[in-house]
Amino acid sequence: MAYALLAAGVARCDRVGSRAVVNTDPAYRAHKVVYVLRQAGVSVLLAALGREASDCRAMADEVRAS
Repeated sequence: MAYALLAAGVARCDRVGSRAVVNTDPAYRAHKVVYVLRQAGVSVLLAALGREASDCRAMADEVRAS
């Protein structure tokens, strides 16, 4: 995980968000996720892909574009 984060450009003192840590409720739409991540100063979002309840990959792609 550490190597993946370094490869993604995460540096010392960067904040890394996770759907389990920074509150990004799976019911949130992309614009709400973007708002929460910006407010928390998150530069990388970790999300489980392949969940049946929501299309996390599509959400991640939409958030990444913002």
